[in-house]
Amino acid sequence: MDIFSLTVFPFAAQILVKGLVQISDWEVNEMMEERKTSIAEQIINSIKQ
Repeated sequence: MDIFSLTVFPFAAQILVKGLVQISDWEVNEMMEERKTSIAEQIINSIKQ
């Protein structure tokens, strides 16, 4: 798992995702907030292994 790609890719691809999926800025921000928790959990789980 590459922590850098987990954290940077969503921001780099944000415009592309918004255009393809046709979602609002608010929805993108919600996805980013959910991703914060998800990434933290993934990192913690990888350390435990």
